[in-house]
Amino acid sequence: MKPSVPLLVAATLTLLWSAASGDAPTANKCNMVCGRNYDPVCGEDQGVQKTFSNRCMMEYYNCLKGTDFVIVILDECANEEKLPF
Repeated sequence: MKPSVPLLVAATLTLLWSAASGDAPTANKCNMVCGRNYDPVCGEDQGVQKTFSNRCMMEYYNCLKGTDFVIVILDECANEEKLPF
């Protein structure tokens, strides 16, 4: 038995809707464009400090890694723990 055209259309629209509503992979959720300007900020998350080249890069890192870095200094960190990325 062949599926009906309205059923196929409904299934396709459901898949498209779920992808657009946030069920997409993390990389798509973090689709940000950050400038390469060096305006360092020191972010801290759970006692760990990390220097980011600018505020946007910190927000992008948070999105990709699921971290919660917040700016504590508008400059490079003095006591930074080295993290990959």
